[in-house]
Amino acid sequence: MHHYDRQPLPRFARYWLLGALLLVLLPHLLRFPFWLTIACLAIFGWRLMYELRGWPLPGRAVRFLLTFLGIGAVALAYHSIIGLSGGVALLATMLCIKLIEIRNRRDAMIALSIGYFLVIGGFLFSQSLFMGAYLFSVVLALTASLIALNHQGSQGSHHRLYLRTGGALLLQAVPLMLIMFILFPRISSPLWSMPNDGGIARTGLSD
Repeated sequence: MHHYDRQPLPRFARYWLLGALLLVLLPHLLRFPFWLTIACLAIFGWRLMYELRGWPLPGRAVRFLLTFLGIGAVALAYHSIIGLSGGVALLATMLCIKLIEIRNRRDAMIALSIGYFLVIGGFLFSQSLFMGAYLFSVVLALTASLIALNHQGSQGSHHRLYLRTGGALLLQAVPLMLIMFILFPRISSPLWSMPNDGGIARTGLSD
């Protein structure tokens, strides 16, 4: 691992990271069974108390145990860890567990990468204008966090700088987005018709 990746994260950058990842997780947690949502929020709260009160983070054995319990919980709730609902739920659950392992920039970058994937996962469930606007703001928060994590002098007075820079980067990506929208091949079915969860019963009339 490169020396830069092993450096501890600036305190304010960690707050940016946690805030952005919470925004990423919220739509997915609302789709979870109640008990799984509570468990994920408890893990998130553990990380937050580490930041605010200095609570110790769990050791490797506890993290391995939580990982296996998380996989089992998703399998129990969705009868599978693959497919649309089960796969996205597993990714969101693993991100929650990843929060209590983040200690350096490498860990933070992995968490941010998962966050971007979960933004895409959100569009698999809803493509409404409201969800589009919400997830755009989430991408802005993730990008601002990415900037904060790589800013050595990260502090509270720089939050507007991070948002402005993140917004500028997103605006620069708009032309590429339009080109891909025009040139990228269309799939023959909508996103919500992608491989789904065959083991889950569904109500309502068939097509």
